[in-house]
Amino acid sequence: LAVDRTKGNELLTTDQRSNVLMKRVVGGTVDMGAAELFTLAGPLVVTIATDEIDGNVAASDLSLREAVTLANGSAGTDTITFAAAINGSEIDLTLGQITLSDSVILTGNGATRTIVDAQLGSRLFDITESAATVSISGMTLKNGRTTGNGHLFSDDRFQGAGIRSQATGSLTIADSTLSGNTTGGSYSGGAAIAAQNGKLIITGSTLSGNTTNGGESDGGAIHVRLIDLQIADSTVTGNSTKGNWSYGGAIYAEGRVLSVTRSTISGNQTAGIGAVGGAVAFYDAAGTGKLLISRSTISGNSTTGRWSHGGGIYASFSNVILSQTTLSGNSVSGTEAEGGGLFVSGFSNETNTGTQTIISQSTVTLNKSVKSGGGGIRGGNELLIRNSIVAGNTDNAVASDVLPSQFGMQTAFSLIGRSEGTGLTPSAVPNTNGNLIGGTTAATALNPKLGPLQINGGLTMTHALQSGSPAIDRGSLALAVDETAVDKPALTNDQRGGRFMRILDGDHVGTPPAIVDMGAAEFAGIRLIFPAPNAFTLKPTFTWNAFAGAVKYQVQINNVTTGVARFREATVTGTSYTPSQEMALGEYNVWIRPVFAGDVPGNWSSTQTAFLLPAVTWTNMPRTQLVSKPTLTWNNLKGAVKYDLWGDNFSAGITQVFRLIVNGATGTTTSWTPPTDLAMGKHRFWIRGIDAKGNAGRWSILYEALVVTQVKPTGPALSTFDATPTFTWNAVPGAASYQFFLRNQATNTMVFDGLSVAANTFTPTSDLPVGNYKWWVLAVSSAQAGSIRSGGAELRDLNIGGQPAITSPVAGTTTGTKPTITWQAVDGAVSYIVFMNRTSAPTGNVLNITGITTTSFTPSAAIAAGDYRLWLRAVDGTGKLSSWSTEVNFKIAAKDLAPAGNSIQLASIPENLLPSQLPADEAVTRKQPS
Repeated sequence: LAVDRTKGNELLTTDQRSNVLMKRVVGGTVDMGAAELFTLAGPLVVTIATDEIDGNVAASDLSLREAVTLANGSAGTDTITFAAAINGSEIDLTLGQITLSDSVILTGNGATRTIVDAQLGSRLFDITESAATVSISGMTLKNGRTTGNGHLFSDDRFQGAGIRSQATGSLTIADSTLSGNTTGGSYSGGAAIAAQNGKLIITGSTLSGNTTNGGESDGGAIHVRLIDLQIADSTVTGNSTKGNWSYGGAIYAEGRVLSVTRSTISGNQTAGIGAVGGAVAFYDAAGTGKLLISRSTISGNSTTGRWSHGGGIYASFSNVILSQTTLSGNSVSGTEAEGGGLFVSGFSNETNTGTQTIISQSTVTLNKSVKSGGGGIRGGNELLIRNSIVAGNTDNAVASDVLPSQFGMQTAFSLIGRSEGTGLTPSAVPNTNGNLIGGTTAATALNPKLGPLQINGGLTMTHALQSGSPAIDRGSLALAVDETAVDKPALTNDQRGGRFMRILDGDHVGTPPAIVDMGAAEFAGIRLIFPAPNAFTLKPTFTWNAFAGAVKYQVQINNVTTGVARFREATVTGTSYTPSQEMALGEYNVWIRPVFAGDVPGNWSSTQTAFLLPAVTWTNMPRTQLVSKPTLTWNNLKGAVKYDLWGDNFSAGITQVFRLIVNGATGTTTSWTPPTDLAMGKHRFWIRGIDAKGNAGRWSILYEALVVTQVKPTGPALSTFDATPTFTWNAVPGAASYQFFLRNQATNTMVFDGLSVAANTFTPTSDLPVGNYKWWVLAVSSAQAGSIRSGGAELRDLNIGGQPAITSPVAGTTTGTKPTITWQAVDGAVSYIVFMNRTSAPTGNVLNITGITTTSFTPSAAIAAGDYRLWLRAVDGTGKLSSWSTEVNFKIAAKDLAPAGNSIQLASIPENLLPSQLPADEAVTRKQPS
């Protein structure tokens, strides 16, 4: 009966859902009703990054959309995972949003590995009411987009460009990133997540760069209504709303409970009239909702529009508790905008509804209300400040730190920097309620002595108490409780958690010995003296102040540059520590804590940064460089990944002839050779190492090189018929002129002795006598460079008259029976004559060859073994003969001997070129042929 009667009783292949994956017949039988029930055998593994739904759900071809579709049709909660093979391959949604209509667990391989990108073309996930529980972990969801105008706050059609959830159970986001999601249109809040049912839980995640664009589009990242929202161990940063009356630059929550723990909410913003809550906006018309923030930092958030209250936090008709939280650097800049850090709104009928705002063990500082009051806090219900610091905030001269409402303010064991607008009486010593209250002006304000906002240990940034702070040991032990918990347990750790104890005797005096400090972070009492913050060695001695009562100290050093925690650890009895091994160039975080008798530990110090910035050392290089591209070498600096190299032409007065980055080497030394010639003169070089974070070490000592590039002769050849040859040599960079030298070797007199030549060429104006000469050239720099002369001149031999020089065979050597004779070319020669006699069993004219036009000759027939004497002469184009070369005496080995008494005779030799026909025994005794 499973047929389609509208199509001629055609068998049904899909159920009512008309999806190719929703089979009508499962397990061989058909179910009653419109939808077939089936159960998946195990987890679904996404194996391709393509966005498709093509009916092929083989294990090797399962897309995310197909996996979700199968999970939607399967009974119970299904699990979807991702194959490691697609790690880093973005899943780009091309078919629109993915709908989750059943409970499902989506488990990615990490936010940097499993990435789903809607490419600003659609929402990413739409979770329907039928999906009771949904969990998403280890994923990045980015670039979702919705566009359209809603009509009411409850109209969520265009909310949640990343995720829109109507899940009746819970939606959990863990270890994930939601970024770059946007909505466009009115009532389109929650660019990253919008939820109206169940519960939303976010842990270990980052929500960044999400934006709503439109009026009354609340929650740049998160928008929830009438549900509980829990955020823990997460970062919410750089989100915004852009529209009038669009609340909550990062988070908008309406009703129920909003809980934020161990998280950072920073750099978020609203832009528009009445756009309250730069970071968080919490609204509860019934007056029963709770905004609970503990061990978190709300910093650097802002609003810019008129009536846009609460640069950090805006809460209306609600109970607000800040416990061990830092509220810092938030601002409101619009007209009639109050509460730079926190703004709490009450009922307009001014009837106290019983709601309270409690600031406990917290630090509220550096917040600003530019044009109105309440730079730190603007109260709207009963305000209780306990064991806290509210100081250093600014406003428009109304109430810099606190502007309470008509419902009043109770302050206990707290430091209020300025009292104007509070009704409190200034007191530089604890008053009857344990408070320290500053005056009404900047001059009489009380300084809590806070350090900068930074990581002082733990996951969130804090302002550390500095030595001498009046807040040290001035809190109340009875009030050191967790106000966000129902049973209000005693605090054991401060905002930083972990090893940072909440109750510690900061000055190690008093009864009882351990008294809690005011503010979010407990004072440690240790201050790093050296490095402060720089040291120029790889084995620095870390030193710190002594702490009263300490018997030893624990030291921990993290390498910030490389990300290595506990890079060095030590326990020492004194107030200094020198590592036994060299550290590396870079940035380090240092913590120190005292340990008292009985191994009772104190608190770790605030994070103190040290930079080890030693200088690079040059290798042993000569001061005088005879080349124009000298290679610079230096010893590798541990921790340096690259080097900054600087070179000046000191002689010419030119700085930074080059300035460049040289990559580091893996060996012990690194080198660099200039790609272009350096001019003659003094050059100065410096170098410094740079670590992986860009921290630069100290500049090296100066290496000064005197670049005196050696002149190298290039012409004429070693022998020439030309009596006025042209002398040439390489041009030397930076040379203003050259000095030319020519010496007659026979008379040992200088023909030219330092003749000044402007260019790198010179031709004598008169003939040079036949004979042997030596010549060389020195380059001379300009007067500006100090008239430096090049060094190490290269001497060049020259024969005037064309006498050739034999290059092989070499005198005294032994050759084969067909020796190849070679010689240097002679300028002006058109041919050469080879003449050879045998000196053992004297034989003349063994070789007597003319007309050779190359610079080598090999006999065609073997020559008998024996001792031989060889000469050579050149012939120019006019038939002029050079003098004979210097004789060369050598041996020929016994191999394929010629018949005894025979000599090689060549015909057709011009009579005038033959040597004198002397008796053989006389000819072989002569120095050379006649």
